[in-house]
Amino acid sequence: MDMLRGQVVINHKYEAFLANDIINDVQFVLYYFSASWCPPCETFLPLMKRLAEEISRRKLLMQIFYVPSDHDQDEMFESFSKNHGQWFAVPVGPVTAKIRNKYHVHSIPTLIVVAKDGHLVTRIGRRELEEHGVGVLLLWFPDLDEESPGT
Repeated sequence: MDMLRGQVVINHKYEAFLANDIINDVQFVLYYFSASWCPPCETFLPLMKRLAEEISRRKLLMQIFYVPSDHDQDEMFESFSKNHGQWFAVPVGPVTAKIRNKYHVHSIPTLIVVAKDGHLVTRIGRRELEEHGVGVLLLWFPDLDEESPGT
């Protein structure tokens, strides 16, 4: 999460927020690496939306951040605003490259879950979400009651 500190992120309405204000209130960050030009990413996107809905329904202290591999900001935002869920995007630029490098992301879509203390929960979130659906939350967080809110 340290990579986001001090950075500006945007929502689907192109409103800017300081990432610190968002991550201060969460226990886990889900980095969603994707791009508008990527067909497998389009296929994976509905699963991400369902996961975001489940996180919201349970009132879990988690936030999804889209880390784009698009070539420019306009290309990214057009796709993000029309197709993505209620999460935040890291603007195209050096920060996205730093996050990709830190987590050794070489293919998309990729989903990585990180705890607030920096502990890596999973690097294979995409595969796990595809296999388990929103039940993946119980895989990642075994102490999570199936119906209770929180983490």
